[in-house]
Amino acid sequence: MKFLISKSALFKFNLYLVIIVLILVPYLSGAVAIKKIVTCQFGETQKEVECYIDKNALIGGRMSEQCICCGNCQLADALAFGLNIADLILKFLGVIALVLFIYGGILWIFSGGSESNIKKGKTIITGAVIGMVVVLAAFLIVQTFLKSIGSTQLLEEKKASIWLDCPDPPTEDNPWCYGCTWVGGADRGCQGRVVTVYQTVLNAKNCNCGTADGKFGPQTKSCTERFQQANGLSPDGMVGPKTYETYKKCQEGLAVNDCFY
Repeated sequence: MKFLISKSALFKFNLYLVIIVLILVPYLSGAVAIKKIVTCQFGETQKEVECYIDKNALIGGRMSEQCICCGNCQLADALAFGLNIADLILKFLGVIALVLFIYGGILWIFSGGSESNIKKGKTIITGAVIGMVVVLAAFLIVQTFLKSIGSTQLLEEKKASIWLDCPDPPTEDNPWCYGCTWVGGADRGCQGRVVTVYQTVLNAKNCNCGTADGKFGPQTKSCTERFQQANGLSPDGMVGPKTYETYKKCQEGLAVNDCFY
């Protein structure tokens, strides 16, 4: 018994294959894990951690390196994780709609003239198309939301990037500081590798500079005030020549008072 396929059925089948391939293209992009060396802060200790980050993974996409590699997660990382789940669900629903689309197409193409199979196939295809439209609309909404979050993050990064570099060593006119005139006033400080080392040293003296991120922000200013008070300096929260001199003694292991608060 020969199974004959008409030219019309063959054309429809090839057309379906093209549509299926076009739909599957976004899902065929392979996940690539990138090796990263990230500096993590564990209490008062800094440690370089080697980890692999896959931006297409559930835990990885849109989340910060500090959260993925060090476990130092913020609210933005929790939000990003929720968006990753939403993205995964939408992809899963899209696959289900595609399977139904294929099933309905097969029923229709190989109906053999059966009115019931043609009707059933068209009904399934119609439902699958509606489902894919809904999934696509939801996907576009999520992507729009992600773009708005990305724009906010870019603004924050741009704001952070205009922080000036801390001079090494600091001077009377240009101390390491937060909110002072030369760095641009309120909500600004200076930054740099020298601040990272400074924060690490003062954390070891129980002054609580927080995470050694290299930014002389409000917490580092408070940390500096405690360090100055403990060592008989004027507690102005700025690292000028005198405070810097005391800090260098501390860094060299000379006798310097710890902070107690």
